[in-house]
Amino acid sequence: MRSMKTTGGLTRGRGMTETQRNVWLLSMPACAEVNSAMQELTGISYETSEQHKETLKARVKRDSADTREILGVLAMRNPFGPDKSLRNIMNGVTADSKVNAYRAKEIGAEIVQSMLGSCVDTFSFTKKMQIVPMSSRTTADIGGETIQIDSELLFQRLIATNPSPDELPALFQYELCSYPPSLFDNNALPRPATKSVLSNELWKLVENVNTTKPLDSSSYVLDGGALLHRVPWTKGKTYGEICQVYVKHLETRYGKKVTVVFDGYETPSIKDVAHMRRSKVPGPTVKLECNMVCKLSREEFLSNTSNKETFIKLLGLTLEMDGHTVHYSTGDADCLIVKVALESAQTTNTVVIGDDADLLVNLLHHADPNGPDLYFKPEAKSKKGPKSWNIRKSKQTLDMKNPVCDNLLFMHAILGCDSTSSVHGIGKGSILKKVQNQSFCDAAATFLRHDSSKESVIQAGEKAMIIIYGDNKETSLDELRYKKFCNKTATGMAAVQLKTLPPTSAAMAFHSQRVYYQVQEWKGKTLDPFRLPYLCAVE
Repeated sequence: MRSMKTTGGLTRGRGMTETQRNVWLLSMPACAEVNSAMQELTGISYETSEQHKETLKARVKRDSADTREILGVLAMRNPFGPDKSLRNIMNGVTADSKVNAYRAKEIGAEIVQSMLGSCVDTFSFTKKMQIVPMSSRTTADIGGETIQIDSELLFQRLIATNPSPDELPALFQYELCSYPPSLFDNNALPRPATKSVLSNELWKLVENVNTTKPLDSSSYVLDGGALLHRVPWTKGKTYGEICQVYVKHLETRYGKKVTVVFDGYETPSIKDVAHMRRSKVPGPTVKLECNMVCKLSREEFLSNTSNKETFIKLLGLTLEMDGHTVHYSTGDADCLIVKVALESAQTTNTVVIGDDADLLVNLLHHADPNGPDLYFKPEAKSKKGPKSWNIRKSKQTLDMKNPVCDNLLFMHAILGCDSTSSVHGIGKGSILKKVQNQSFCDAAATFLRHDSSKESVIQAGEKAMIIIYGDNKETSLDELRYKKFCNKTATGMAAVQLKTLPPTSAAMAFHSQRVYYQVQEWKGKTLDPFRLPYLCAVE
């Protein structure tokens, strides 16, 4: 461990990449031989002493009390007595003859031996190979055969076979939990979405048409939020000098005249949960000036919204003085970036630089398939280089058979973005196939209209979610929840977790309204979430 932490080790010098770890590990035998030879030559032995030793009175007193407590417990529950059975000495539970966890190494060796000469593709593990711990499920002997029973699953199966079935479906209109588990996590926060999954699935469909690269003379439009976290900061430099580092970064990669669009951080907003999840504990507020020396790390400084807003103003002023164009959004910058990029593309080849899948989705939806070339590229993070999307060609390819791009805003929002929660167990890639369903497209059209009523949004959202779960027959999510519950209890090997069931109709009503608000924001319709009726409580 000490060799890892010394100069030239993994934590101080070499780094922690996979290649560096392998080099360090494979070089250790040779280093050990050299070390032993040097000890023999010099007659000096190298030994380690006790590490992190504390001898303060408080520590000695606490250790003494802990030792006495352990000895007292062992005196009452002697683990070395004449009883040879396997048992828990704290609660007295004794393992039966089927428990074999203590033979884990031996059983593992038997499994490896049984695999010899077998094909990996055809070899299958049997239940006889399993280790049975003391915490295993209850067993019962039926017809001379030992059967393991999951008491919770058994209880659920008894409920599903209730002789009065009319009462049970009514229960599934409730969450049966203190929060909607399919839409929220254990902290009662909206489930975060893995937005990159959708862009990866889209890339598979259009990779063959994205072979051309943008011209070197192209105009660049940058997402300022991503830019803030792209340039490393050096402690000891002034904030003015840090801004000059950003200027040099832009000139090196994109040229003299670049357009940068920064987010606004007005609160409250529908992205507050996403900002809170990213920043975690905010750093201290800094009343910064251009010639003030930076004492905080970039992450700590930018985790404070007030610091970020002040720095954006200073950075924007510095960029403008250097000849770049800077735009400031009042909220999320995605819509403004797309608007600026589309206007720029009318006169010159334009490349949008950003890492957010929201940008890609908006570009594919708003771009003219018959218009000029417009490119989208994440900023390069490796020598391999990022994917380069030709938005015009990509849109033509995606819409060749089904209206994918027309419904892309809705598909992205309903399965989770920064302002809406994802749905447990439903991947974003699967929704691309749903555009083949006309009922799904009709539901999506409701969310794309700016004059849709609250009732129509709720009905369309529920219908779309039923189709997403692969069902076209049920008329409500509550009925689908009951159907899924019965199927899972009948065929599953473990108890049904509530998060694996669809959301209730009531929970989906609120989710649909939030999705509608986000879709309208992306379409450029500024709405007031505190006044418009579709965000009021569902009766």
